[in-house]
Amino acid sequence: MLYPATSKGPFKVSGYYDPQSKRIMGIIYKPPTWTPNTVYYQQDADNYDIVIPTVFKGFYFKVDNPGLSGAVEPIWPTVVGGTVTDNAGLIWEAVAYNLMPPSVSILTSTFTVSDGVSLSGAASTAGTTQVTIVNVPAGVTNFTLLNHTVKSNGEEDDVSLFFRVADR
Repeated sequence: MLYPATSKGPFKVSGYYDPQSKRIMGIIYKPPTWTPNTVYYQQDADNYDIVIPTVFKGFYFKVDNPGLSGAVEPIWPTVVGGTVTDNAGLIWEAVAYNLMPPSVSILTSTFTVSDGVSLSGAASTAGTTQVTIVNVPAGVTNFTLLNHTVKSNGEEDDVSLFFRVADR
């Protein structure tokens, strides 16, 4: 699973939650399928879009250079680390697939959090789940966010994410 975090509002120290902002935590159990004429992003080495090909071959692909996908799906590499250029400049890199099988979907996903932290906007798709951390009470120096997911094949997963809160 991949655990991307996107943020809205000011952050003073990378990796810490600023109580004056909102933070959206997402868990990717299964990447979306590549689509034509779509902008794919890479913010930095740890934050990038990922896809699986329309015909699954045991890999997912991460953006190495952002851009617009072409009208026709590229011919995907079949070795880890192999790259392919999609359209003019979008570069994908092959990564060994270690996520939820493409044939499985998320049925339900629930979030709980410790220490009086407030959440909102929990949502899920067939392959991802996310929630917004809204408020961290004064005096809280760390908290745990737990996600419980039930999949279409009957498996259940519990993922715990631990947060440290910066000095205020």
